[in-house]
Amino acid sequence: MAGEWKGSKATKAKAWVQANYGWNCWLCSKPIEPDDYTVDHVVPRSVDPSLTWVTSNWRPAHGRKHPEFNCPGNFGRGIGGHRKRPWVASGW
Repeated sequence: MAGEWKGSKATKAKAWVQANYGWNCWLCSKPIEPDDYTVDHVVPRSVDPSLTWVTSNWRPAHGRKHPEFNCPGNFGRGIGGHRKRPWVASGW
């Protein structure tokens, strides 16, 4: 495995995504509040762990589900690190 997603490395990755991709969710295009900001992996870590730390595989996402935006949220799309079903953001 390419390493767990935690600690200072994940914190730095989050700062990198904020600086390079901004504050709009890639899943729904709506703004993300600071307490709900997460780094999502375009190709899930469960599918290809070698892409865990590849910056081009990162995108900003809401952490929790937002039905008002039709956004599944990063945490709502998987259980135990595995996606319930494939999900692709329209427009990407």
